[in-house]
Amino acid sequence: MTIQIRVFSVDCSFSFLDVAHLLLIGFRQPMPSIQDDNPLRAGMRLERTADPCVLVIFGASGDLTRRKLIPALFRLSQQRQIPAEFTVVGTARQTLSNEEFRSNMREAVLEFGDEEEFDEAAWQSFAVALFYLGGDFSSDDVYEALKRRLAGIEK
Repeated sequence: MTIQIRVFSVDCSFSFLDVAHLLLIGFRQPMPSIQDDNPLRAGMRLERTADPCVLVIFGASGDLTRRKLIPALFRLSQQRQIPAEFTVVGTARQTLSNEEFRSNMREAVLEFGDEEEFDEAAWQSFAVALFYLGGDFSSDDVYEALKRRLAGIEK
């Protein structure tokens, strides 16, 4: 899938992974696919590093997370395009433990990601930053639990 975006009167084509990169890094680091073509980067010597962050995925047990989000995030992690302190907190109605969620996402990366580039050590490093919180979104309890989980991660 390719998304067309018009930036500074220049037509650019971005893949889904590039768009995920833009959303996660916040336009701070150049994307690998357009780094050499960006005239605004001319003369820059140092690359900026992204600040630590937490991504909360609502509906994390769903198809979009399995097919696109986690495989894309894992690929960015392998390419060192996201900070080492990057954490994903998935939440959905389904009740899962952190380990079950990690196992499901590992299967998803193997199924929908690039199996040839899958590295078990890289996965283990990425998976320790995957967390899951189950609950009903119409209840205030899930948001309180999410607030506590985020506070715990921040420490």
